[in-house]
This record gives sequence, structure tokens and C-alpha cells, in this order.
Amino acid sequence: MAAAYAYLRDVKPYKTSWKVQVRVLHSWKTYSTRFGETFDMMLSDVQGTKIHASVKKDLISRFENKVVTGQWRTVENFGLSIATGQFKPTAHRYKMSFITQTIVSRMDSVSDDPYLTLSPFVSVLSDNLNENHMIDIVGQIVNVGEMETIDVNNRPTKKISFELRDESDDRLPCTLWGTFTAQVHSACEPDAQARVICLVRFAKIKTYNVEI
Repeated sequence: MAAAYAYLRDVKPYKTSWKVQVRVLHSWKTYSTRFGETFDMMLSDVQGTKIHASVKKDLISRFENKVVTGQWRTVENFGLSIATGQFKPTAHRYKMSFITQTIVSRMDSVSDDPYLTLSPFVSVLSDNLNENHMIDIVGQIVNVGEMETIDVNNRPTKKISFELRDESDDRLPCTLWGTFTAQVHSACEPDAQARVICLVRFAKIKTYNVEI
């Protein structure tokens, strides 16, 4: 990495002229009554340090097509603030905000590493993890329930519940919503012979009818 670029572990709010090289791990849109629509991203540098980045509504059209999941980008000139709230996609102390002066540029791939941070089942089950932080988990799908449709904010939403089993046979109850339900349901049909291994990224630890 060129000396002109900082690692995510070192960025702090005292200036906005930082330059970083990051891989886009995930992106999504959210809406809140306070901030309206935002475009959010999970970014990682080559050291595996992750940070949550956000773009406000008036800048979404400028940046949305420049940030492609799985690709590397250089990001220059951005704001930083203390990461707060109930959902913290990363453990980074700060949250990155794209501003008018932000520049996003293409760059050659540095690594194909997905930068997983897998959480042991025992840590999740024993409440040793911060429930405000999203986690990555992987295991074999067992005990799949029926696909259901329930109302969420007055909208019919599909859900499916199942257990993940790790190599020690610890069981972690999980619930997936929306488009993920059809994928799990199809992969786990009764006539399927293969074991189904599921990687869940950016999962929220939350009690839901004694499930997470």
C-alpha cells in the first residue's frame, strides 16, 4: 500500500483529507424518519479492519454506481463521527460519511479475501458478544421450519427459521427474512441429499421467540 494511504485503524475525525484503499464487502439502502434515505456500505482495508460508511440522500446518485460490492476502491476526503445506534455493522469506533468533497476511484484488486470475522457459536449462545455489533457465522443447516408470511410494518414478509450446527454440534437458532427465505427453503427441500452449509454475514444478535 502506498505511503499516501492510511489504514482504517488509524483514521480519526480531526481531519477530512484521509485517503484509504478499501474493498466493498456489502451495500444497502435504509430509511429513517431522522435522516431520510441513506446508502450504506461495509468497507474493509487489506488488514481486515472494517468500517461502516454512509451516503446521505442528496449524494446517493453521485456515489451509488461508483461503489460495487466485491471491488476495491480508493476513497479520499470523507467525514468521521462516533459510531452510535442500535445497529453497528462493525466494531470500528468511527463511522465514515461521504461528503461533497469525497472522491471515489477505481483501483486494481489488492486481495480477494472476503474478510470474514467468524464468531464461535459458544460466544453467541453465552451472550459474550456485543448485541449492537453484527456478526459472521457459518454452519450446517439443520431442523428447518416452514416458510411463513407475516406482517412487518403492515407489509407481508416471508421468514424461515432453522438451526445452524457447528463442528462441535452446538446449535444456533436463526431466522432469515425476505428474499433469503426462498434460497434456504429451496436448498433444504426434503429430497435434497447434500449437506447445506450456510454462511450468514452481518447478522444481528437478537431474541425473537427464543431465536436470533
